Amino acid sequence: MNERDLMQALEGRAAAVDPAGPPTSAMIGRAATVRKRRTALGAVAAVAAVAVVATTLSLVGLGDDRADDLDIVSPGGTSGTLADALAVVPAETASFTFDDSKAAARRLGITASTAAEYADAIEQYAVSGAEAGDPGGLFGPMSVYVGRMTDLPVNPFEVQWSADGSLEPPSAIGLTRFTVYQVTPDTDLDAFADDLVAAGLVEENLRGRRHLVAENAAAVVSGAGLIGDGYPSDLLDVTIDTDADLFIVGSLSEAVLEVLDGERPSAAEAGTYDTILTGIDDVERAELSAGAPCYGEPAGVEEPLQTAELVHGADVLLTARLLFVDEATARSDVEGREAFFEAGAIGDGEAPLDSYGTYELTQEGSVVDIELDDMSSETFRSLGRVPGSIVGC
Repeated sequence: MNERDLMQALEGRAAAVDPAGPPTSAMIGRAATVRKRRTALGAVAAVAAVAVVATTLSLVGLGDDRADDLDIVSPGGTSGTLADALAVVPAETASFTFDDSKAAARRLGITASTAAEYADAIEQYAVSGAEAGDPGGLFGPMSVYVGRMTDLPVNPFEVQWSADGSLEPPSAIGLTRFTVYQVTPDTDLDAFADDLVAAGLVEENLRGRRHLVAENAAAVVSGAGLIGDGYPSDLLDVTIDTDADLFIVGSLSEAVLEVLDGERPSAAEAGTYDTILTGIDDVERAELSAGAPCYGEPAGVEEPLQTAELVHGADVLLTARLLFVDEATARSDVEGREAFFEAGAIGDGEAPLDSYGTYELTQEGSVVDIELDDMSSETFRSLGRVPGSIVGC
């Protein structure tokens, strides 16, 4: 199955997802609670799911019940966590996406001992439809190339988790980003570097690490959009840290290395996202922003300081969370956001929020939660895209 076939399979799988699922636990002790419980319109959810998978495949994931007694997919290591990722990214990280592919694979019961078996399992999962489980955090930025990369030193089978971020807020226009890939300890990162050099990248030294960069992208990337024997075309600026079992892609690699060298505080050390993540466990996928993603403000909706879209828990719970400057602002936002959700123009389907599934809008102090039931996490991702984002201001 090639990349195009895999994408088409994922699109078809998204359309077949059954949005029904176990209800999210009720929020207890909230200062304000507004509940909506209506029948989900599966057609709207399916359209939204297909659109988000087709346009953001590099960020798609999958999920169902956790099976902690199953062997993890990569035999050489253990599952990554959101805490691990926050410990290696700069404290100033203003926008951040995290995918824990190994935790999702373990929960889904996808076990394999070789990259080829893993690629086959992923492809089978993609075409198996709703019975395979609801999307969560399985697919990372390189997953669409899983079949082509099977025989390469670095491939999706070796990736524990990935984190993509920027020091700029989501509303800023810029290309200064980093993507960190945590790999299993037995991954041959030096062979990976050698492959990139053989493909035409130039090797440099960056803070004592191997740094591979393309001086002329057109001369390195093939007509099929690949580097060398099958690496994705975004690997044009790669820094490798063999001691930490990770590699970094993008122009902000040095900022991440400064964190690893103890010369710059991490997001974990600074507590950048501590408030907005409090009480959320087993995160498989996260989209975090510090600095509101403002693309036009609906009447009555307040501007958050931070937002989080989270796929988490043993049963794939869906939570969007917003942090405001104070309790009064959060209370005002609940009122305005409820009206916004009822008015329509939400998500890819440009419809009221309850047409995608049931939801619960709650407030505690300066934090507002939107917990969503009866919909897939693919649909959840579409609800975070603009225009019509449930977390946008």
